[in-house]
Amino acid sequence: MQSTTVSEVVRLTKLNESDQAAMLRYFGKLPASLREQIMARHRVIFHQIKQSGEQLANETLSHVALLLAIKSYYAQQQRLSSKQFSEMSLEEIRNLSVLKLEKFKAARRKIGKRERLIHLWSVVKLCKEQGLSFREISIYLRNHHRFEVSHSLIFAMWGKLEQQGMGEQR
Repeated sequence: MQSTTVSEVVRLTKLNESDQAAMLRYFGKLPASLREQIMARHRVIFHQIKQSGEQLANETLSHVALLLAIKSYYAQQQRLSSKQFSEMSLEEIRNLSVLKLEKFKAARRKIGKRERLIHLWSVVKLCKEQGLSFREISIYLRNHHRFEVSHSLIFAMWGKLEQQGMGEQR
């Protein structure tokens, strides 16, 4: 970014560069469902800024809108964690409680064994290329990746995924 663009972002967001970086890191650590909510808020803020007459590139406006959306979500979370409910209306308390519940549910979402196995598929493939049996791969995943999976599931997934791979190569 050019220095004028940086100064415009700082002016519009009221966040210095280190705070902007912290907000983006915070955004990256949130569950996908909450990031989607923030992105929806980003779109609204983007159009509000554009209609206000700011003469900046769309990329800069989008960056500003994203930072402001993250900042507003972060402020909501801080209000919820402060537990100063005496200053809030019942509707605000309800909204904050719903947000906290959604964050809790998103964090507890359990990834299925098949999905996790697909995430580790490169490891499985490498082990198989090294000559390990499916049973040995199962033990390796348990010991080195803390993932308990049966050798029969690995075999079944191997058949499906590697047949798909062979079909695509032809």
